[in-house]
Amino acid sequence: MRSPSEWQATTVCVANSSAQAEERANIRHRIPAGKKNSETRGVTRIRQRLADVAGGTASRPLKTESERVSPVAVSERVRGLARWHEIESELSLQVPTRRTKEKRVTGFVYYYAMQTDPMEEGGRITSEEKATLSTYVGIIVLTVLVAVGIYVFILSRARHHEVTGFDPNRPVPSDGELQTRLKTEEYFVVREGGTQNPFENEFWNNDRAGLYVDVITGEPLFTSVDKYDSASGVLTFTKPISKDLLVEKLDTSHDMQRTEVVAKRSNAHLGHLFPDPNSPTGQRYSLNSAAFHFVPVERIAEDGYRTFLPLLEKK
Repeated sequence: MRSPSEWQATTVCVANSSAQAEERANIRHRIPAGKKNSETRGVTRIRQRLADVAGGTASRPLKTESERVSPVAVSERVRGLARWHEIESELSLQVPTRRTKEKRVTGFVYYYAMQTDPMEEGGRITSEEKATLSTYVGIIVLTVLVAVGIYVFILSRARHHEVTGFDPNRPVPSDGELQTRLKTEEYFVVREGGTQNPFENEFWNNDRAGLYVDVITGEPLFTSVDKYDSASGVLTFTKPISKDLLVEKLDTSHDMQRTEVVAKRSNAHLGHLFPDPNSPTGQRYSLNSAAFHFVPVERIAEDGYRTFLPLLEKK
């Protein structure tokens, strides 16, 4: 059995330990003075009770028939309460939320996060959120690619319609537009009056059936039916589809007198007209291949020249 003095010494030690534990808990949890929670008030009451017993001022001894608690057990409870506050502060630091609610079960504090925003509160993005974000980004990228593809398709169709087929209501492109659309040699011939070298042009020996159309407007001017082999190494015809489609001009360049042939609608320089006794018409149109696009018979309907198909059936 311990003597009363030993009990008092033990009680004082327990009270001091309890006070230090409470102080550490309060500092760790940052509880302002006068705003302690229920567990803190409980620690204070127990500490006061122990101090009263140690000083002999208590109205009754700590160890009663109803309590059945030793000073050691009381000390363990005080340390447990301090530990609960440490756990509470750790949970508060680990789970920062806008609102929290406490649920106390058998003396322990549980926290439930409400409306947590990990991006706003410094949390890490979970794998599910990364997957969702990747899905959204993929959908956006796919939508943009589809929109760009549709735009390019429509633009290419419009551009294809501009350079294929013949529309008499279509305006003649400006020289600036022709410089970007035509090849360098084509522009040199039709707008600068250039002449290609014999045997070094695209259609001089072309024997396929089809239409020869103006490189600027797409208007058909000659057919393969009237193509003539003059052995001169240039594109030669005996006659055009209609003379009304052409304009003949006097050309005195290079100290010669020649008849220049120009497309009436586009004013494109095509070549020259010469007399030729071997030609069925007594004339030959010596033209530059660069002034024409060739439309083969199998593509006439597809390229919008179906109405000109009977011209190729002439014998």
